[in-house]
Amino acid sequence: MNKILVGLVLFSVTNSYAQNVSWQQNFLHIPSSGGFASATSSSLDVTDSNAGSLVRVTIPLVRSWLVVSSFCNPNPIPPGTAAAQGNYRYWIRFPQANVWQNDASGLRYYLSNISWSLAETNNNTNQVFVGPNYYGQQEPNTCWDVGFRWNLGSGTITLDRSMTLNVTVARANAYPGRYNLRIPFAWAYEENKGSSTSNAWDGFRQFGNVMSNYMNNYINVPVQITSKCNIVNRTINLSHGNMTPDSSINNVTSPYNYQLSCDYDASVSVSLIGSSQVSGKTQNYTRCGNGGTCELKYNGNAYNGTFKINAGTTRTLGITSTFHPNDVNNPVEGSFRGSAILRVLVN
Repeated sequence: MNKILVGLVLFSVTNSYAQNVSWQQNFLHIPSSGGFASATSSSLDVTDSNAGSLVRVTIPLVRSWLVVSSFCNPNPIPPGTAAAQGNYRYWIRFPQANVWQNDASGLRYYLSNISWSLAETNNNTNQVFVGPNYYGQQEPNTCWDVGFRWNLGSGTITLDRSMTLNVTVARANAYPGRYNLRIPFAWAYEENKGSSTSNAWDGFRQFGNVMSNYMNNYINVPVQITSKCNIVNRTINLSHGNMTPDSSINNVTSPYNYQLSCDYDASVSVSLIGSSQVSGKTQNYTRCGNGGTCELKYNGNAYNGTFKINAGTTRTLGITSTFHPNDVNNPVEGSFRGSAILRVLVN
C-alpha cells in the first residue's frame, strides 16, 4: 500500500506585541496614615541683620501607602508584558524657594541651597524637588487607582531619606520677640516603571500639583528677634543745688535728657529703681542723705513703662529728681547724695 505524505507543517505561536510593547506605570504615594517627616533646626537669634540656619529633613520609614496620583499606559497592561527597568525616589514640596515668603507670625523667610534636585514638573517655580533615583527590573502590575492603599508588610523602602536646606529670616520690619516659624512642606514616594521612551505621557509631571494638597508637615524654627539700641549718654547727674528748708519741699531738679536710638523697630521697657529703697514707697524712691528722700521720674510723672522706638529715630527721656524732706521743721544741714538705676530692656 502506497502512503502519500500530503504535508507536514511545524509552527509555534508567539505574541510579539506582548514581548515588545512600550508600557508605563507611574504612581505617587503618601503615607496612608501618619508618616510625618521630622525637620530639625537650631534656634535663630536675629539682631541687626538677617540670620540663617541649616535644616535637615528626614523622611520616615513607612510601610502603608495611599496612591494620590496614577498614570498607566496602556491600561490594562497586556498579559505577558516583559519586565522593564524602573526608578524609585522621594519627592518633597516646599513653599517657593529663592524668594521671600511671608509667615502668619509676621516674619519673612527665604529657602535656599536645597540639597535635592529640582523636579521636572509642570509649572515648577523652584518648589518641588526629588531625591536620588534608584533603579531595578520590575514586573508590571495592576494599575492602581487614586485612593488605593497597599502595605509592605514587614518590608521597608531603602532610599535616601535625608535632605538639607537653608532657612533665612529677615530682620527688617520684624518686631522683637520670640517666634516659632512653621514652614509647611509635603513629601511623597514615586514608583516609575516601564519601557516607554516616549515623552507623550506626563504622569510624573503632575506630581508637584498633586502634592500641594498635602502640605501638612512642618519645619519648626525657633526665632528670637532682638533690636540693637544705642544709649547716647550713659551717666546721669542730677543736682538740687542749694536749698532752704522751705525750698526743699518738693524741690525738682532740671531734667537730664537721656536719649535712646535703635537700628530697627524695638519695644523698650524702662524702669527707675532707687539704690536705697524707702519703706512704703514705690521702687523709684531712694534715700538722699539723712534728711530726706528723692523721687525719680522721667518725662514728668512716669517711673516705669514700655514704649516703641521706630528704626532710625531717637527717644528722649527727661529724668528728674524730686526731694522730699523727712521733717521740714528739723532740716539736716549739709550736702547729701543719692543714687538710682535706670534699667532699659530691649524686648
